[in-house]
Amino acid sequence: MRCIKCSRELTENDKFCPKCGNPVQKEGVATREEVTDKEPVQRQVQMVAVKNEGTEKNKRKKGILTAGLAGGIVLVIIAIFLCIKFLGNNADKNNDNKDNHGVENMEGDSVSGNTGSGNTVSGNVTGMEGPLYHIEDIGSINIFEQNYVLEARVEGQQWDSTLFYWLEDIDASVTTDGNIVNCVIYKTQMRNETTGNLIQYEIYKDRENGEVYKIVSVEQQESSLKLTDYYYDNGKPNFVFMREDSVYTPTYATIGKTGNRYYFSNDSMIRWRIISVPGVIDEYVLTPTDVTYRQLPYNTVSAEEQNAYDITEKEMLNAAYNTYNAVANVTGIGTLEGYIKDTTGTPIADVTVSVYRKTDDVLLYETVTGEDGYFRIYTYLDNAECYIVIKSTDTYKEHTINGVHLSVSSLNYSYNTIVLHKISGDEYPVYVDLYSAIEVQKGDAGVVCGSMLQGATVTVREGSGTYEGDALKTFEVGEDGRLHTNLPSGVYTAQIELVGYADSYLEIEVAECETVVTGYLMPALQPGENGVVMTWSGADVDLDLTLFTPYQSTGGDMAHIGGAVMNDAYGNRLVSDNSAYCEGCM
Repeated sequence: MRCIKCSRELTENDKFCPKCGNPVQKEGVATREEVTDKEPVQRQVQMVAVKNEGTEKNKRKKGILTAGLAGGIVLVIIAIFLCIKFLGNNADKNNDNKDNHGVENMEGDSVSGNTGSGNTVSGNVTGMEGPLYHIEDIGSINIFEQNYVLEARVEGQQWDSTLFYWLEDIDASVTTDGNIVNCVIYKTQMRNETTGNLIQYEIYKDRENGEVYKIVSVEQQESSLKLTDYYYDNGKPNFVFMREDSVYTPTYATIGKTGNRYYFSNDSMIRWRIISVPGVIDEYVLTPTDVTYRQLPYNTVSAEEQNAYDITEKEMLNAAYNTYNAVANVTGIGTLEGYIKDTTGTPIADVTVSVYRKTDDVLLYETVTGEDGYFRIYTYLDNAECYIVIKSTDTYKEHTINGVHLSVSSLNYSYNTIVLHKISGDEYPVYVDLYSAIEVQKGDAGVVCGSMLQGATVTVREGSGTYEGDALKTFEVGEDGRLHTNLPSGVYTAQIELVGYADSYLEIEVAECETVVTGYLMPALQPGENGVVMTWSGADVDLDLTLFTPYQSTGGDMAHIGGAVMNDAYGNRLVSDNSAYCEGCM
């Protein structure tokens, strides 16, 4: 038996190809890769159409909402800090007309109105010591490789906008669009074979039938992000939106956003829209339409422009298909990474970092730190609940990090610094000052001021993210208004309970000296409410907590609240906005 992806000889026990990491398919079960590999695109399209035709397709075409949630829509709130880039700082570690203001009419004029695969992997044989998985590196993708042929152009072809206007939340006054909020988001990452850049992907799948509607590609370039939104109708490219930005915000194409748009029908690009200045449209088309902006009919432009159109058509069709086949139906690959240092900031080399599955304590992944204390582990995003153990040495204590969820929609766990503490029986004084997250104020010299909360009980457990289990000790407020105890050098999780406030968890790191920690409690939440508190230390700054929601805002971006928008129509509100190291949203 050979791998259907790279032809590597396989054994009966292989679940993944040792060479390319592709899942092993047993005989008699066809996969998408088997029917598409090395075959013309028409063959692939036929297979996809057969797979997806029927009532589910008809439901989407009519705009019927199929949420699949009995208790209502689950609101997923994403906290994004201003000035923090989507990909972080370690990405280079390994080389139809609508009445809506500002919304781009994807078929013609602007409108106005009221507002993977290829991963090198090996597996552990049952009964042998060592981790269950080892992924040596993420796979690569040749985005523009010429694997697919264009369909012949047909005079009068038009772009079918049904998918776009059904998926995106174009009109907040109707309920038949915005179905993207009902999709399940899967994530993975690959490397651009040509540039070596890291690419992170978001894959939007139908919750009920698994159909892929949209794939967002975020490629980390030297000084910007290359962002590409691919839309698919029954597995075929329908629309592509490509642009550059300094940060990634989930969005969709409007005339106020610069970038290139590519419109497809039956594997032919029928329009190419270029917006270099917001609101100013230039468009090459095969079939002109009655619009107010400039259109350039293909048959009337110069031979040089026609050649550029032809090349672009071929490149973008292949980019869409190559991306789909690389990431749409593979198990996502995520990253666990960080630096391990001692209490003086000195990197610690040759420390073993192990990842265990929480349900059965099976060792899944393992590595050791380098000379700079850095470690990186590639993981399958298979929804496993895990914990990390940094093994003890003759000098340093073992350190455990709980709450690691290898979710299909959580790509990276990055730890700037994990501190290991020396083995010692000495204890050091620890003080905890507690404030209300919505009442704390900035005092002189930027320090936190206000009345400390009284009457709280604190339960301390060993390790980071240890929200349950045996308590190391429990203590209450002292006579001086502070919570006070003594703890050995190490890392702890404190559970804070106080009447009238939601339970809070605070990480306490005790060095070989007195430790003072400030905690902020959110007032008790009502049923159906969620609260988010952002805290920071260091410079006296106002970071402006911003919460994005799956709803529409003006211009196509996701709705959000923050320093400039304190509340929205959905009940979200910013209740604390200051430069006293704490902000809160509800």
